[in-house]
Amino acid sequence: TMENKRMYKYNPIEDCYATKKKIHIFRDEIEKRRLKKKYLSILDFGCGNIEDCGKYILNKKDRTPIIFIHGVGLDHSIWDPQINEFDNTVLIYDILGHGKTPLNKNDLSFDDFSGQILNLMDELKFNKVHLVGFSIGSLIARNFATRFNNRLASLTLLCSIFNRSDK
Repeated sequence: TMENKRMYKYNPIEDCYATKKKIHIFRDEIEKRRLKKKYLSILDFGCGNIEDCGKYILNKKDRTPIIFIHGVGLDHSIWDPQINEFDNTVLIYDILGHGKTPLNKNDLSFDDFSGQILNLMDELKFNKVHLVGFSIGSLIARNFATRFNNRLASLTLLCSIFNRSDK
């Protein structure tokens, strides 16, 4: 009946905004709870210059750390399912220009990405790591291995490019 219904003028823009805002707040709260339960934290890491800092997620355990490097156009979250699956310390991070890590350089090389990993390892005091790279992450991992092989316990390359033609 009409008396049981409240008079409400539907405004799809306001309702949509309010719903999105609630969903956004809800997602933020879930993320905070998830991080408290599963991860040590999301932390900033230095790259020699505050503008070159990025974000990483670390699940610190006793065994040799595993660092996962994501592919182009992605961010660290593709590795979320891996963070608690190992008895090792697990580190996931955003490569330069992806996710929460800014890109403050026009001419970028694989040496820059390798330098980012090295700075991260030094800051966390990791002597050796297992390095896992996917797609462009595997190319970054290969570059790191050629430059800093003495810092690797192992190297795993997923969906890497090999003998690519010019075509």
